[in-house]
Amino acid sequence: MVIMNNAQLQGQDYDSIYPPDGVSLQPFLHQVSGRAIMMCLNETTVCKPLNFREYYFYQSLPTDILQYTPQYKGVVNVNIEETKDGTIALTAFPSHNDENDQIDKKEENSQLSLSKITTTNKNNKNVSNDSCKRLITQVHSAGERSSRKRIRLKRTGSLCIERSDGSLDNDIEKSTQKPRFNPWTLKVYKEGLTRHLHSTNKVVQKCILLENVASRFKCPCILDLKMGTRVHGDFDDDAKRQRHLEKCAKSTTQSLGVRLAGMQVYRHESGTFLCRNKYFGRSLTVEGFGKTLREFFYNGYKMRIDLIQPIINNLRSLIKKLNKLPSYRFYSSSLLVMYDGMSEDVQNCGSDKISEKSNKDFSTKASDQDETLSSREDDDNIQSTENEEIVSGSESVDVRMIDFAKSTHGNMDASIIHKGPDKGYIFGLESLIEVLNNIIIEDLQ
Repeated sequence: MVIMNNAQLQGQDYDSIYPPDGVSLQPFLHQVSGRAIMMCLNETTVCKPLNFREYYFYQSLPTDILQYTPQYKGVVNVNIEETKDGTIALTAFPSHNDENDQIDKKEENSQLSLSKITTTNKNNKNVSNDSCKRLITQVHSAGERSSRKRIRLKRTGSLCIERSDGSLDNDIEKSTQKPRFNPWTLKVYKEGLTRHLHSTNKVVQKCILLENVASRFKCPCILDLKMGTRVHGDFDDDAKRQRHLEKCAKSTTQSLGVRLAGMQVYRHESGTFLCRNKYFGRSLTVEGFGKTLREFFYNGYKMRIDLIQPIINNLRSLIKKLNKLPSYRFYSSSLLVMYDGMSEDVQNCGSDKISEKSNKDFSTKASDQDETLSSREDDDNIQSTENEEIVSGSESVDVRMIDFAKSTHGNMDASIIHKGPDKGYIFGLESLIEVLNNIIIEDLQ
């Protein structure tokens, strides 16, 4: 991590200390899980703090699963500082080649055998700093012509929106009743930036750029699932390993190989998102997990049963691909299942004929189950044919693997090489398919 000179940052205007190629970052407003701050470089690119292992894993992804992972776009430096008006500015700059060659590895495990890493994914391997710089330059140029509002965090921890005239709207958190803000996003954003502010040094955080897989959806309904029967990594210490084992034993991770890490569903009747977080997910039984997945496909008017089979097809295709990857382990990674809550067919659903069973099942539950964003402030309560050519980003749904900070394969760790495919992850996919099939069957009865 590169340390900036504090004297350089104090008492200066936000725009004056940056070279002209910097890009102001915005929060990714549809983050449903995770502790790392996710920021948007532009509408199609997110920025995530660099984890050494994940950085190299993205560069060694096998081509077989590229369609089920976000596109890797390179590395940037992100300046974090407080401005004169008391808000926090995050600005991305291109990372230079010599900096990437010296990525700090002192906190990483020495077992990571970088010299052995081979990259079958030529697209990720060939992502250059020049291409990353071109992307930032393009975003910077577009930003000069953009009237998009910026979200700012104050030292007090409150969030505000910068209006087009430069003034600040301090009522952003009151607007969590609106569909665009997820409480988990605000929680992670505030806590993460507050930690940086309490640091004695103002830092430049290295981040990786990834495809924003939710960008094509107007109102993204997102299911974040922690996959596999094991969450701890090969090199976690004994205390951390024990904590993860206890969490797995008390949740559906052990019984199903999958647990809910986060969720948001757009509800048409209220124009809000129903949100669930990881604490809610850990409390679910097998039966509760099934009911929550059913809830994920309910839009306030009807069940979106039409989306389930395309998702199952993707999951079956992914199983086939993972079975061909010996030594790969995706410990603690997540699977995102997404669809658009504002698709054309849903917009017209008010005049559609709604199945009596779906309407009956959910109309009585709405009052006690549907909790909108404004009521999710407490962390403890918040929250069939198979086709090998199936494309993950189909028209109606998308399925993606994310979060590879504890993932590994035979060419990364010489001391621990796992045999065969990741059976725990595959078991989780099979369990998920069974739960989804049960939802289809129940709707037909």
